[in-house]
Amino acid sequence: MAPSSRPSIRDWPLDMRPRERLLKQGAQSLSHAELLSILIRTGTPSRNAIELSSDILHHCGGIHALLSCSLEDLKHIHGLGLSKWSQLQAAKEMVRRASLEKLHKRPLLMSQAATREFLQSTIGHLDHEVFACFFLDQFGYLIEFKVLFRGSTDQTLIYPRQLVKEALQRNSSAIILAHNHPNGIAHPSQADIRLTKDLLTLLKSIEINILDHIIVTQNAYYSFLDGGQL
Repeated sequence: MAPSSRPSIRDWPLDMRPRERLLKQGAQSLSHAELLSILIRTGTPSRNAIELSSDILHHCGGIHALLSCSLEDLKHIHGLGLSKWSQLQAAKEMVRRASLEKLHKRPLLMSQAATREFLQSTIGHLDHEVFACFFLDQFGYLIEFKVLFRGSTDQTLIYPRQLVKEALQRNSSAIILAHNHPNGIAHPSQADIRLTKDLLTLLKSIEINILDHIIVTQNAYYSFLDGGQL
């Protein structure tokens, strides 16, 4: 890290600059703040891009939290405006789409690690509960992933009729349910268990199988299938 008397990264030796180090040593060699500085590109007159990036990460509480921050959440950070926030959102969406692309390449039950990573990055960090669904074809390949219902910090109202409608519209042969727990505990509640049983019965009546129900948090994961509850 350059001394504070030299805030401009352009004044640093080449082998200390994040972009040059990325080219020579790979992105994995950079700190969180250095990676972020490449995305936001510029700092402020008093703080270089790395120092501004450190401020952003400290304010948000880390990378995961940063990616879920709204522009309103970040407006108090001097030097971070609409342009830089838009760049972060674009990077987040590219990662999400790349993860989703990966899930299309093989039957979803054969991609548990990729499914977990996708869900944790997509809904695991949210501060409110959402209920989502992977719609699958007869061979278990992904047709579409969709967040169906949004709720509060500890509850989401599920409308089974809407879920059935969405599955039939896509001609789904099977589905995988998913929702997040904002409290950080990836363990099914009694309400989660009852809901899963009710949906199993309902969807079986129209010949659509539930292959799994997954609960995620930012750092944890629970599978009803692996837990022997399906």
